[in-house]
Amino acid sequence: MADPKLILVTGSTGYVGGRLVPRLLGLIYWCGLYPVHSLIFRGLIRRIAESALRYTKTT
Repeated sequence: MADPKLILVTGSTGYVGGRLVPRLLGLIYWCGLYPVHSLIFRGLIRRIAESALRYTKTT
């Protein structure tokens, strides 16, 4: 039976594999470990920034 404390949770919580990982260091870790992730994160950050700019221009 799996330990309920070691549930894989990622995203805004900053938890990876059941342990707290600082957000920026977590991104750097994944980008270094898996170069494909750097492309994914770069696109994700770009889309978030573009959405924020669109939102501020309309309000």
